[in-house]
Amino acid sequence: MAGAILDGLLSDKKKHQIICSDIDKKKLTKIKKDKKILVTTDNTKVVEESELIFICVKPDAVKEVMACISEKSTPTQIFVSVAAGVKINFIEDLLGGDKKIIRTMPNLGCLVSEGVIAYKA
Repeated sequence: MAGAILDGLLSDKKKHQIICSDIDKKKLTKIKKDKKILVTTDNTKVVEESELIFICVKPDAVKEVMACISEKSTPTQIFVSVAAGVKINFIEDLLGGDKKIIRTMPNLGCLVSEGVIAYKA
């Protein structure tokens, strides 16, 4: 689903404003080559340089990712979670209660740019 969201953001022609982070260096190499965007394995770098942060990880990885980025997050940033079943209050507990968090539930149509994303803020 992260790839579908990334493709949607790239269609807006703002590649210079997008940073993609992943633990898989091979995946990042392919993304950098194909999408022509900045990539990193450092989640804290993404948080330090971003206003809008998409959390596109499996639910069991949310706690680890939030622990890594919580100290660098600020109240002005917006965090968008795509992690299925992970509630806003869980993310608030991990990031701190002063953060702006949006929980989303994309549908499969997003994979072909024909989807709808339900959200709760």
